Amino acid sequence: MGLFSKKITLDDILKALPELSDEEIYAYIATNDPFDKAGSYGIQGIFSKHIGKIEGCYFNVVGLPTNALSHLFKKATGESI
Repeated sequence: MGLFSKKITLDDILKALPELSDEEIYAYIATNDPFDKAGSYGIQGIFSKHIGKIEGCYFNVVGLPTNALSHLFKKATGESI
């Protein structure tokens, strides 16, 4: 088996989001914040006030799961990044 031929999955993430009113949704859209985000929100931005909790890795929500990637790289190569 080649170095990167094994399938690996990363942490699942659970986000607790409340149901938003139409007024809250339109107000968020009016900020232009959702238009440059995958999934239309960023946990680290203005939308964070709506997120009650996350279960799992914060960096998986934000984007690149650096901690998991570092561990996987070391496991595959024996070297740290």
